[in-house]
Amino acid sequence: MANDKYPFTCSRLNSSTFLIVEKDGYEEHPFIYAKLINDPPILVLTDTGGGTGIVKGAVSASSTPMEVASGSAEDRSLRSFLESCPVSENNGHPLNPRSFDGSPKRDYMIICTHCHYDHILGIPSFEEVEPWIVASAAGKDFVEKDLPAHSLCKYMDVPTPAYKVTHWAKDFENITVGDSTLGIQVIQTPGHTPDELAWWDEDERYLYVGDSFYERVAFGGEYEQAIIFPGDGSLIDYLVSLDKLQAFVEHKSEEKDKRRIRIGCGHVTSSADGSDILTSVKSFFGDVLDGSVPIKHTDMKRGENGSLAVPGGREIAPVINTLLNLPFMVKVATKDFHPPGHISFDTSHASSDIKPFTSQITMTNPSDPSQKMETTVWPEHCIQGTPGAEIIREIDTSKLDFVVEKGKDSRVEMYSGFSDSFGNKSKEAVSLDLAAALKERDISHVFVVGLTGDCCVKCTAIDAQKEGFRTFVVREGCKSVDEGEGWGMALHDFAKAGVKVISMGAEEIDSVRRLR
Repeated sequence: MANDKYPFTCSRLNSSTFLIVEKDGYEEHPFIYAKLINDPPILVLTDTGGGTGIVKGAVSASSTPMEVASGSAEDRSLRSFLESCPVSENNGHPLNPRSFDGSPKRDYMIICTHCHYDHILGIPSFEEVEPWIVASAAGKDFVEKDLPAHSLCKYMDVPTPAYKVTHWAKDFENITVGDSTLGIQVIQTPGHTPDELAWWDEDERYLYVGDSFYERVAFGGEYEQAIIFPGDGSLIDYLVSLDKLQAFVEHKSEEKDKRRIRIGCGHVTSSADGSDILTSVKSFFGDVLDGSVPIKHTDMKRGENGSLAVPGGREIAPVINTLLNLPFMVKVATKDFHPPGHISFDTSHASSDIKPFTSQITMTNPSDPSQKMETTVWPEHCIQGTPGAEIIREIDTSKLDFVVEKGKDSRVEMYSGFSDSFGNKSKEAVSLDLAAALKERDISHVFVVGLTGDCCVKCTAIDAQKEGFRTFVVREGCKSVDEGEGWGMALHDFAKAGVKVISMGAEEIDSVRRLR
């Protein structure tokens, strides 16, 4: 059933449960499941979607800031939908109609399958009715310690909802309210995220699995919906969780005179045969593990890229992590850490003729005004205090010994991790004298990877060689802005400077492996 006022469609899934699909502004189309329990009177929600239609105190995906500020936007939130919108398959009544005093007839229990934004942004609309909120106890630290990042809200540039989990569920815990048993059992299923959970509806013989998996829809030889592993996910945990779910379904399937188990997912799939889909998912991941199905890395999902994202840039993260796991004596990351108004930003120059990527501007040496140099203009990027200035989550930063923040002086460009474009190593420009730090640790050889091969990697590697280190660039660990001409020019400059470009299978890498 569709309703023109609300950004939701609703249809009956089974005798007590309805499927609600959100038409959100993020093109995620999350599935929300609403189960009606009469005794005690509770509406159990599986997730709350992407917050579409909420207008109290926050900008939603479908409401403009002006509408919110003026109060002119109409409340089209999930809660308003549940309490006000007639549902034809519910005899024309809302799923949770309001009593004479305006309060909903059923209390709310929200089961959070995981904390990604497209599953939790609807929670604020329920705040005033104080819902029970259930989440996985296994993911408590993940949810509580950095929810803006772990929910992906900070990368989507949306406010992170403030909510309090009222019950951290143990593995296979049966959920009760007072003395009432609800027939709901929680199963911890980490993998997609550390806090992922599934829950079992005993009465309906339905298993809700969140984003652990869903059917992949073939379209034009490709798949419309991929199974995505964010940087916080774990394939090992995921496979263990698949085994757990399959064992659970097999156990339940052995019960005599019972209906076959159905599975509902967080997207795409709302009613699949439990045994069949789990068998298919496990077979699919078997093909992934043996290499029959390639893992594809994407830069196009969930707003995690900056304004200067390099095509395919995230694909090098596994190579970098492999190197970080080798016994190098020192492991260092460098990152741009620009102040607002940095000279390299196109927005820092008044002329309308200044264009990013193509325009050149003149900069002056802060320590010697007589020296000037031309430099390329870029879009705003890596601004201090913003997500764009952080190392991407796919990199295992726990292996790093230290991080060098460079490009801090707004007056001058700094591609190299060692010095600015004029050779300055002032504290205004860089957080650490990298050459001095490496020499203090008796480092003789430097291996360079990262973004971009034709810019920061190139300048860092050449400066390392100039500083007296034997320097290598690992090809598989680099991506360039221009993989053609730009990388070709970098190779020429490397050769001229004495920097050697090697592969992951090179003897120089093997010699490090042998240090174990």
